[in-house]
Amino acid sequence: MKQIDTIYGTIYFTLEDFMERNGVNQIQLADILDKSYNQAGNIKNGKFKALTMEMIAALCKHFNCQPGQLFQYQNPTGKKIKGINELDIVSTIGKIKDMSPDHNIAVSIHVIYYQEEEYILFGSPELDIFSDFQAPSQPIDTKIFQKMVMDELTQIFQAKKSSYSSFDDFIMEMQRLNHWRFNAELNSFEPMPLEFYLENYSIIERMVNDRPSQIFKTKVMINLDESTVDFKPDK
Repeated sequence: MKQIDTIYGTIYFTLEDFMERNGVNQIQLADILDKSYNQAGNIKNGKFKALTMEMIAALCKHFNCQPGQLFQYQNPTGKKIKGINELDIVSTIGKIKDMSPDHNIAVSIHVIYYQEEEYILFGSPELDIFSDFQAPSQPIDTKIFQKMVMDELTQIFQAKKSSYSSFDDFIMEMQRLNHWRFNAELNSFEPMPLEFYLENYSIIERMVNDRPSQIFKTKVMINLDESTVDFKPDK
């Protein structure tokens, strides 16, 4: 992570972290950005005057990330903004397994959903997943409805997790993007309060404030092994 100091505060540029975790070298970065080797090196090291939208989009496409994952901000007083940079990021599978001898980690998530015409729109800010599915033709019980939403969420997550090469990458990315914290006492990852997402994610604010949304919090269990992440609802 490169620190870039400005008169308005400090920017932390995380491109080098993404490169290291994905095995991308400077030559490959130059190819991704369509820049020379030296220009790519300057960008990697935070020594640039500007990044174009095309360059940011190219990085997001290659690393399967959002622009906000590439940059973090700290104001001139040194006060950390909205929990960013406060995370104790666990960086190895071994450390996680030491914390959890049975190889199971509990994860808390918020799930938000509402019906719009013939579709159910739903999402979880902790998983950075937002999607929809066709609404049932007849009214159903709330618990069954919630199970349908969780089934759809799990299915999308199963497809999404394939983009991560290891559990290590997955858990670091969850924390970097969504500001999760590991609670060693509870042996679980806890999300930020819902108010944090309402203030910082416009899509969440619209889902909650502009529509009659249903919101519930649930726990899922991540079962670890050397190469996969098995995401299952906690019973």
